[in-house]
Amino acid sequence: MTTLQFQRARLRKELCVIELKLQALRERGVCDLASLSQLQDAQTRHQNLLAMIDQHISGTGVADQCKGAS
Repeated sequence: MTTLQFQRARLRKELCVIELKLQALRERGVCDLASLSQLQDAQTRHQNLLAMIDQHISGTGVADQCKGAS
């Protein structure tokens, strides 16, 4: 497994944990805005990192996408 594949797998696991924590917050009905905001920020960051890793692994970078658009 390459480093990027390992990182991708780790991020996927962390995203699952974040989702479980978000669900727990919703179920409790307690308005903990700091925790909610922190988890949502982490979720967004992880999703963006996964997208970048997927793009890198598939070999389609920004330069490739620009070539296809012209």
